[in-house]
Amino acid sequence: KIKKEQDSRTKIRITFNSPKGYHRQILVTADALTTNGFDLGYDAPMAENNIEDMFWVQEDKMLVIQGVPNFDLDQELPLGIKLKEQGEFSIQLDTIQNSPRTDFNVYLYDITKDSIHDLQESIYTETADSGILKDRFRVIFYKEEPPKTGGDDDELIDLNIRHGYTLRELQILNSQLIPISKVYLFDLNGKLIQVFENIETEKE
Repeated sequence: KIKKEQDSRTKIRITFNSPKGYHRQILVTADALTTNGFDLGYDAPMAENNIEDMFWVQEDKMLVIQGVPNFDLDQELPLGIKLKEQGEFSIQLDTIQNSPRTDFNVYLYDITKDSIHDLQESIYTETADSGILKDRFRVIFYKEEPPKTGGDDDELIDLNIRHGYTLRELQILNSQLIPISKVYLFDLNGKLIQVFENIETEKE
């Protein structure tokens, strides 16, 4: 007999329940042979055209299965949803197979609300307008602890943003040289316009 090799890769399954009663489970697997881009044989594009659905967002692709190289603390997996009508939907963590570490956590980052939800603690429930939302949600694996308040050891963070009208630019004033990992730019309706990365630590 040929002994079947056991699959030791970490797999995460997440389920979506739409306002009109559609259900979708999507899968992401950590595989060292993959990248965060499209990998033939590992990533599966969405074949159906349901009126409501959930999918992994990968540039212009909508995937129901994807492989990524790891679930490190800095890994971010864009998540999209499609709604036929305004209403309440839910996103929940189904299973984690072969957890990579004892302190492994799976969070849902809602960019519009600037909130991070622990999917291992409870189901995420929210309401949104109809349409395809590709820039609102991300599955992440790290949540910063909230800053301390009211203590003698608290530090005042001096970080400001101003509009440079002459140069037509937004300026970050960072007198304390605080490290900034990313800057998210939204319009007044809460739509994500652009994400700026590789921000240099400079006073302006």
